Amino acid sequence: MGCAMTAKSETLKMTLGQDGRAASLTTVQKAGIFRKAMEGMRDHLERVHVGYQRTDPDATFMIEGLVGIYEAMLRDFVVNGVPENVGMPMARKPSSRSLP
Repeated sequence: MGCAMTAKSETLKMTLGQDGRAASLTTVQKAGIFRKAMEGMRDHLERVHVGYQRTDPDATFMIEGLVGIYEAMLRDFVVNGVPENVGMPMARKPSSRSLP
């Protein structure tokens, strides 16, 4: 859960620190948005974790595996940098079945 919270907090900090809509917000407003979003993320992760535990006896094992994957991914980003297209939707090639 800590890994997901860290990723969310870094994303929020970058979003709130960029120019654009967030530029006109005060520090207090940005802090409020950040706090509310992090509380929402924490509550969501807790609900998901509890849901997994109710439906699958191996949920803790599966969650630990996912956390390991996320930690490896974030470690790679720290060492090698974040690729430019991370988080961007992939461009879809038109289907050969498309009608003209």
